[in-house]
Parts: sequence; C-alpha cells; structure tokens
Amino acid sequence: MMRLVLNRTLILHAAGADPWPEGMIMTPQQIQTMLENNLGGCTARVVSADNTHFEATVISNDFAGKRPLQRHQMVYDALGSKIGGDIHALSIKALTPEEAGTGGG
Repeated sequence: MMRLVLNRTLILHAAGADPWPEGMIMTPQQIQTMLENNLGGCTARVVSADNTHFEATVISNDFAGKRPLQRHQMVYDALGSKIGGDIHALSIKALTPEEAGTGGG
C-alpha cells in the first residue's frame, strides 16, 4: 500500500500536481516526503499519534548559520499551505548534521 502511495506521489509531483489536495488527512510519511522533496538535501523524521499534531526532526546542512526562527520558516515554506490546514500543529527540531551528531559529509 505504501508503495502505491509513493508511486502516486511521484507521478503527480512530476506532472506538477499537488499529490495531497487540501482537506486530505496527512500522515507522518507524507509530511516527511514533502520535507525531503521541498527542502533539498534534508533528512526528516516525522511522528504523530493522531495525524493532526506532528513532531518533525529535520536535519539539513542548509540550517548552518541560521537562527531557529529562520530554520522553522524554511520548514514551513517546504510544507506550504498544508501548515495551519491539513497540518494543524507541528513541533519542529531543525538541526544541522553536526548538531544532530550525524556528521555532515
């Protein structure tokens, strides 16, 4: 089932369509995919108990030299109109690879 969803996502994304129309219930995997597709080179991990309130840990070299507010804005930009709509609440940890202890290379 997950493979079908991801294939549908890739096809719609390639066609320029929004693979997750407004009002559709978002899953952690879908948010993770959006982050990794729209925030180039990041690694994301998203969890949720209710598919309304989410916790995201996003690791990216692009966060280097940026303040927490700037990092959060980058995450919000990557999720676009889903924030405040399909994604009701999002807790964000935005780290560089060094801060996350994963290196950077």
